[in-house]
Amino acid sequence: MKETKPTAPPQFFKPETFESKSSSLLTKDEEDFFTQKLQELQQRNAALQKLTNEEFAKAVQEVEEKFVKTTGSPICQDLQLKVLECYQANPTEVLNCASVVDAFTTCVERARTSAWIKPARDLDSLL
Repeated sequence: MKETKPTAPPQFFKPETFESKSSSLLTKDEEDFFTQKLQELQQRNAALQKLTNEEFAKAVQEVEEKFVKTTGSPICQDLQLKVLECYQANPTEVLNCASVVDAFTTCVERARTSAWIKPARDLDSLL
């Protein structure tokens, strides 16, 4: 199979030639006019960008207020500590910690269930 060398794309103009011609294509007044327009567009773009950023930040804040809820107090800390202590005391015999882990799991499930039931009660009071 014959190897072909990649060819460079055709050049319709040389950049340095184009640049030197472009400066002579515009008069000083035209150049000033387009420079002014460019500055106006850049300023308008900066203002729109600032407004967009502010609106985005406001939308993020609204979503966080509506949907991101943090719980105020940790749950089952005493049992969590007991589980950790049991695992540290029995690193090679973790099954010895099964009852403590079971108690911790039950505690977490109770807390999770009450967290779901409480909002439902709050909704009932609104109806």
